[in-house]
Amino acid sequence: MNNIIKLTKRVFISFALVVMIYPLSIAEEKQKLIEFVNDTAKQVISVIESTGTDSQKGQELQNIFCNSVDIDWMARFALGRYYKQISQQQLDEYLTAYKNFLITTYVSKFSEYNGVNFDIESIKYISNSQYIVSTKILNKKYTSKYISVAYRIKMMDNHFLIRDIVAEDISLILGQRSDFSSIISKEGIDALIEKLGEKLNKE
Repeated sequence: MNNIIKLTKRVFISFALVVMIYPLSIAEEKQKLIEFVNDTAKQVISVIESTGTDSQKGQELQNIFCNSVDIDWMARFALGRYYKQISQQQLDEYLTAYKNFLITTYVSKFSEYNGVNFDIESIKYISNSQYIVSTKILNKKYTSKYISVAYRIKMMDNHFLIRDIVAEDISLILGQRSDFSSIISKEGIDALIEKLGEKLNKE
C-alpha cells in the first residue's frame, strides 16, 4: 500500500512539474517570437531608410525575406496533393519558379513599410511550436484605417519562420493552393511553372 502511495505521489509530482514547465516554455517562445517580429520589421525599415542604392537595398531586403519566410514549405503546401504526383525534375523547376515568384512579388512590396505603424494585438499558440501573430497595420500614405494582418509562424531549429500571411481573413497559401490546383487540373504542372514565370516577368 505504501508503495502505491509513493508511486502515486511521484506521478502527481511529475505531472505537476510538466504542467509548470510547459507554460513556461510557451511563454519563452512567445517572448522570442515578439522579438523576431519586431526585429524583422526594424531590419526592413532600416534598409528602406538607408542611403544605399536600389540594387543594394533590394539584395538586403531579399536576404531578410529568405531568412524569415519558410519558402520551401509554402511551395510544397501550395502544390497540395500534386506534390507526390509530379516528377523530380518538375518539382525542382516548380520550387525554383515559386521561390523566384514569391521573392520578386513580396520583396518589392517592402518599400510600402516606410511610414507604416503596426501593433501586435495577440499571439495564439497552435501546436508544435506554431503560432498565429495577429497585428494591426496602418499605412498613412494609403488609408487612415488599420488593417488586420495575421502571420502563421513556426519555430524550427531555434529560429522562427513565417509560413502564411492572412490579410483581412484571406490566407496567402490557401489562395495559392486553390489557384494552383485549378491550373494543374486543367493544364498540368508545366503550365503552372510557365505561368509563375510569366507573372515574374510582369513584376
